[in-house]
Amino acid sequence: MIENENFNASQGYKYAKMLKEIRQNRRTVKNEYELTKSLVPLQQSISSRLDAANNAVKKTEDRLNISVYHPRILKAI
Repeated sequence: MIENENFNASQGYKYAKMLKEIRQNRRTVKNEYELTKSLVPLQQSISSRLDAANNAVKKTEDRLNISVYHPRILKAI
């Protein structure tokens, strides 16, 4: 809009102010993105370890659900 339309000084000031706010917000988002981007490998590492732990727990639960209890027979005294 700024590049293609003609406008007066008042409108130009409003557009410049809007553009300034947009660019400041964009910079904030880019900075936050840079901070969180470094956490992605850590998150993936944690996620894979949690998956492995979850699989181990499921295997143990399955094994315990299948196991059968055999009571011992006491000999008479």
